[in-house]
Amino acid sequence: MSRMSANQFGASQRLSKPSLRERLSAMKSTLVALVSLLVLAATIWGSTRLYDHLNVPVAVIAVESPLHQLTTLEVENLVAPSIRGGFLGMDLQRIRRALENHPWVEAASVRRQWPNRLRIQIVEETPIARWGDSGFLNRQGQALFADRVGGLEDLPLLAGPAGSARAVMQQYRDVNQLLQPVGLRVVEFRQGHRGDWTLRFDNGTGMTIGRDRVLEKLQRFLVVWEQTLADRAGEIDLVDIRYENGVAVHWRGDQETGIL
Repeated sequence: MSRMSANQFGASQRLSKPSLRERLSAMKSTLVALVSLLVLAATIWGSTRLYDHLNVPVAVIAVESPLHQLTTLEVENLVAPSIRGGFLGMDLQRIRRALENHPWVEAASVRRQWPNRLRIQIVEETPIARWGDSGFLNRQGQALFADRVGGLEDLPLLAGPAGSARAVMQQYRDVNQLLQPVGLRVVEFRQGHRGDWTLRFDNGTGMTIGRDRVLEKLQRFLVVWEQTLADRAGEIDLVDIRYENGVAVHWRGDQETGIL
């Protein structure tokens, strides 16, 4: 085996030892990494301070939609628990859900406005009928219950067993559509717990229909109405159309009940 000469050994040592340029480059890389860490730390610290500085309490709750059933104070009370985290910390989705859970709110949108304002837009439910003693029906036929349902006296009153709101509303529409051409307007329409239907007209006259074949019975009643009853409408207290072959009329005052 040949031996390595002294000159060759020295050359090998020189090749394995990092050069000054390499050492400087390594130091530069280390310095850059250190500076980056310092910048990152400063950024995090600065961002925290900036977040704390910007996350001020919400000073203004601006309701930008006209309200008819709700009040501004009610809206403020609904969103108050969700704005305690400050301008940046408040959860807008939570605020929206809190608003839309109210029976009078169909839809809501919320957004921040610099520096401390919460802007709210609300679409209120449109009631199409009263429901029972303390509720109302919206355009989808959904029964909603609120602490305050004033101002709805001109709407028809519908009622029925729990879960029957849509079915009652649809039957009411069919009945009203059938009767309106002869000048009879239904202002109260009810389904009893046994499925029996009753109604009341705007002139105060009541009607007992029974449980089935509602439209068929009403069509039979219309024949009698146009032939006999229309001219005496003001004398009628109650009409009972449950019978197969006739209509029972309860007259106002002392007049006896008659079958027509």
